[in-house]
Amino acid sequence: MFCRAVGVATILALVIPAHAVRADDDPDAVPDAQAVRQQIDTLLKEFHDARKRATPGMIQQAVALSITFGAPSWNHGDHGACARFYRQTAESLVASFSDKSAATPSARSALDDLQFALDRARAYGDDDRAAWSLRYAFDKNELGCELAAQKTQSMISLGEQYLKRSQLQESEDALRTAVSTLADLEGQPVDSIPVAARYAPMALANTLFAEEQFDDAAAQILKGLQYIPEWPSVTIDLRQANGSPEEYQTYLTALEAKARTDPKNASVQFLLGYQYWFTGRHADAMDCFHQTLKLDPNHLGAQLFLSPDAGKPGPTKPKA
Repeated sequence: MFCRAVGVATILALVIPAHAVRADDDPDAVPDAQAVRQQIDTLLKEFHDARKRATPGMIQQAVALSITFGAPSWNHGDHGACARFYRQTAESLVASFSDKSAATPSARSALDDLQFALDRARAYGDDDRAAWSLRYAFDKNELGCELAAQKTQSMISLGEQYLKRSQLQESEDALRTAVSTLADLEGQPVDSIPVAARYAPMALANTLFAEEQFDDAAAQILKGLQYIPEWPSVTIDLRQANGSPEEYQTYLTALEAKARTDPKNASVQFLLGYQYWFTGRHADAMDCFHQTLKLDPNHLGAQLFLSPDAGKPGPTKPKA
């Protein structure tokens, strides 16, 4: 078989810092209950209004907010306030996404867990046991999110290995699985998701580029930029993602031919600029990004790569 190589996702985990906890955060302070409840209600309303399906990530964000009130309340001896707040959060989540089609399969399982916890809490009739029953459902969802992030990173690694072997169908399957699993984390603050997991759309774009699925590749890059807006400043060489520089050149030649035959395709122009950018041809890349904006003035990807910060020296791949 083969050994696992260090991929771009691993490099990103080293060069882009994770979300830091503020030094002045006081875990023992009890926040204003109404303010925290408003944050939770706003989160649920945003998902509901946008007709988004509930995800484990959204549930995690709601329960994490709930715990910011419940945990210090408990620690100060007010078990009743903790239990009531947890109960209200669980009830809001279950009621807001009661329709079977209103949640992803993983989120539906988490919502069912919350309903079971509510049923147990009511049967206990005791604040102490009720709070811990609800907290169990909260923690179970959190572990599910952690496992989803780990799975995403593992599937990225697998997909990158198969891209290097030029087994593109296997690579695409692995990386589409990674992107799908990453979507289950939507609803959390982006910087709370490991950066190596957020890289999934970019990794998939590399394989789609090799398969000449150019429009889809460009779409995945745009998705990835939402997760990693710092991406234009990361120093990588896309040629290294493939089996050899010669193989990469074959893929690039096909994209260049497509750009010539379909010059009004903004996605193709953007993807070509993206390839040039990450193979050291910044002047050619800038031309492509400007052409992209002529075709689509609102193209967020081209705007990001043309922003002043994009040209600043960024993190580099660490030496072995």
